[in-house]
Amino acid sequence: MKILFVIRSLQIFHYYESIVVALKARGHEVSLLFDKKWSSEEFSNDIKYPYQWTVEQNGNFRRRILLFLREVRSWRRYLLIKGQSSFYADRWLKYVSPKFRFLIKIFPFSKFFIKTKLFGNFLKSFELSSLPDEQIIDDIKKRAPDIVIAGPVCFRQSSADLEYLKVAQKLKIPTVVPVMTWDTLTTKGLFHIKPDLLLVWNEAQVKEAEEHQGIKKENIKIIGAPFFDKWFKDYKPSVSREEFAKKHGFNSKYPIIAYLGSSENIAPDERWLIKEIKSALDNSEMEKIKNTQMIFRPHPANYKAYKDFSLSGVFFQREGNLPKDSDAMQDFYDLFYHCVAVISINTSGMVDAILAGKPVISLERKEFQKTQIFAQHYKHMRDSDALYITKTPEEFLLILKKLISGEDSKKKEREKFIQTFIRPLGVDKSAGDAVVYEVEQLKNKR
Repeated sequence: MKILFVIRSLQIFHYYESIVVALKARGHEVSLLFDKKWSSEEFSNDIKYPYQWTVEQNGNFRRRILLFLREVRSWRRYLLIKGQSSFYADRWLKYVSPKFRFLIKIFPFSKFFIKTKLFGNFLKSFELSSLPDEQIIDDIKKRAPDIVIAGPVCFRQSSADLEYLKVAQKLKIPTVVPVMTWDTLTTKGLFHIKPDLLLVWNEAQVKEAEEHQGIKKENIKIIGAPFFDKWFKDYKPSVSREEFAKKHGFNSKYPIIAYLGSSENIAPDERWLIKEIKSALDNSEMEKIKNTQMIFRPHPANYKAYKDFSLSGVFFQREGNLPKDSDAMQDFYDLFYHCVAVISINTSGMVDAILAGKPVISLERKEFQKTQIFAQHYKHMRDSDALYITKTPEEFLLILKKLISGEDSKKKEREKFIQTFIRPLGVDKSAGDAVVYEVEQLKNKR
């Protein structure tokens, strides 16, 4: 088959790479397109396959109105969802024009009208009546694909992935969207164009796709998490404990813990919390805990916020490294292997740690509750009981004491989380291969 895979930017390709690898291994011809507007050239060397840019889209007045209404429509969705943190609605409102925000502010009752079915139908009808971009129509016709895969198609300020999806449907070409991350369906925008087939990670995301995105269950298939296929390899530590400790200026006879920073949206500044943890360690009466050493790995998109941060006994990785290639993955594995536990607030790195077989301690603090305990994607891990939950430094020390002594009561829960959330089709079934199967089935049905 000829498959056209349209992705928003170069920097998110690693979320979909296992799909491309599986499609090519099956013998399918895959053409990669990226939106140049959203792509950073520094990531160009990460793409090991030939790729091209999407065509530039028409910037006429009607399109500008469409883009504005899409942001309003995505914001409106948050107003209608029960149980979702208000943080995400407030954040999305910032993506809408300043004039619109001003009107909302001076006319607070306007929210009631925006939530009405009448206004919702108006937004939907404007999308449906907006003609697809002629240049994209020509581009797709020229490429003549059998299937169009697009992703993520629900980020702010619409990019070419959504527009190509819209055109493909207009041309009656089967369309597929694989869910990019664990929070794509709940913390990002609306799927303004519904694909013929949405590929989700697990049963929880099936429910989210129905409730949050209005996608019919018959158009959803479970495939597992392509982003985490990289962990299902036989990794071995590349350095000894002594070498690892020396590299970080540590004493190899004492425990090491890893603190994984969260994104700026989740927790813009975690320095106070790192200091709190370090103080708790320093004041412990137990020698091993008192001498426990810490590695702080900031979120790859938020490392610059900590450029001037330093704390005795804490090794700070100055650059945010994405685990996007074999070397970076090996470094990530070495970090987990030589640590007794991983600590964090809310980041996909917690899932990485679980897949590496490492205990994860979640620090639940009221300062971050809107983006943590009230965030749907975090609840999946919390409800699975795969995390150690601490609310105070004292609780943290008690858990760490048990882990250092070899008592790990969450191991079975972590394994179950992997089986249900990451690879529900079986731990030996890669999500990339599952995508290939579903894509071939979709083509055969047409």
